[in-house]
Amino acid sequence: MAKHDGIVSCLADLTAEPVQWLWPGRVARGKLSLLVGDPGLGKSTLMIEQAARWSRGQLEGDLRGQPVTVALATAEDAIAQVVVPRLHAAGADLERVVIVTVQRDGLTGGLVLPDDLGALRERLLVAGARVLVVDPLVAHLPGDVNSHRDQDVRRALAPLARLAEETAATVNAIVHLNKSQVSHVLGRVCGSVGFVAAARSVLLLGPDPEDTEGPTRVLAHAKSNLSPLAPALRLRIEERHVGEPPIRTSALVWCGEAQGVSASDLIAPEAPEEPSKRTEARQAILELLGGGPVEAKAAKAELNRRGVATRTWKRAKRELGVRSIKRGFPGEWYWELGPEGCHPPKTAPFDAQAPNRSEEAPKNAEECHVREGCHAARRDDDGTLRARGWEEGRIP
Repeated sequence: MAKHDGIVSCLADLTAEPVQWLWPGRVARGKLSLLVGDPGLGKSTLMIEQAARWSRGQLEGDLRGQPVTVALATAEDAIAQVVVPRLHAAGADLERVVIVTVQRDGLTGGLVLPDDLGALRERLLVAGARVLVVDPLVAHLPGDVNSHRDQDVRRALAPLARLAEETAATVNAIVHLNKSQVSHVLGRVCGSVGFVAAARSVLLLGPDPEDTEGPTRVLAHAKSNLSPLAPALRLRIEERHVGEPPIRTSALVWCGEAQGVSASDLIAPEAPEEPSKRTEARQAILELLGGGPVEAKAAKAELNRRGVATRTWKRAKRELGVRSIKRGFPGEWYWELGPEGCHPPKTAPFDAQAPNRSEEAPKNAEECHVREGCHAARRDDDGTLRARGWEEGRIP
C-alpha cells in the first residue's frame, strides 16, 4: 500500500497576493469562470469576442496592452465554417488563437476532462496560452462522469481548477441552463451544483428584460468569490459578412450598462398578475413622465411608494415604449417616453394614414394622454389633438 505523508505549511511563511484580472471584477487570471445561459442566445459569440480582445491585448485588466494566446476547445461548432468567421468578425489576431485537440492511438480527437489534463498542460505551456475556452463544458466530460452527480463533477473540475492556477491560464467554460422553474440562477445551471461551486465567477447571459424578443441581451454577474458582483451589461448580437465570397456570421456590439438588472431578473419565471394592476402601473408611469424625462431612481422610488410591484412596472414600462437614457458623464439614468409615445405597435398596420396604430389604440385623446409625437394621435388643422382613426369613425 502506498504511503502518504501529510504536508503542513505555516501561513506566516506565505505572502498575500492581490487577485489579477483578465476582465476586472468578472474574469480572474488563473481561475475557473463560467458563462451560463440558454442555448441560442450568443454565449459562443460572446466568448469569441472576449478571445479576440485578449488576442489583441485590448480588454481592460492586468494584461491590457499585452496580447495573449487563447486556446479554444469546442465540441459543437465547426472550426472552419463557424469559429474562424466569428473570429474574423471580432477582429481577432488569429496568430494568437489555437485549437486544442488530443492524439489518441494515432487519431485526433476532442479534449476530455480530466483524462487529458497532462496533454492539455503541455499544449498550454507550448503555446504560451493565458486563456482556455471550453465550449460547452459538459461535452468535454467523459462518459463515466455523471454531470448531475455532485461528487463526479467536483472530481472532474478540481484538477482543471488546479491546472488554471498552476499555469496562470484562465479557464472560461460555457454551461447551459436547465428547464427548472426555480428563480435562483445557480439552481438553473445544467447538472450538478458542483459546476458553480468549482467556479470562482459565474456570468449569466439572458434576454434583455426590456426587449425579450429582440436582439439585445444582458450579461449579469451571478456569483463571485473574489470581488463584489459587477454591474450588468447590455449587448447586441448582429449579423456580419466576412471574406470573399462573403460568409454570413455573427458579432457582438456592447450597449453599455444595464442599470438595475440582476441575474435573477433574467431567469425568474413571470407569475400571472391582474390586468388591472398593469393598467394602474401604465397610468402611474404616464403621469410620472408626462412632463418629460425623470431620473430612473426617482421614478422607481415613486412607483414603489405607490405600491406597484417591480415585475408589474417593468412590464408596463416595456408596453409603453419607455426608454432608459443616460445624461452627462459619468451621468445619471433617466426614463422618457419613446418617439412612438404611449402605445407601441403590437399588430401590423391597417392603413397608410395610421401606420403604427395597434388593436389596443385608445378610444380618445384623453385616454391616450396624447402628446406631440405619439403615433396613436394626430393634430387637426384647428390644433385639436385627437386619436388617429377618429375622423374615419374607427374610434367612437
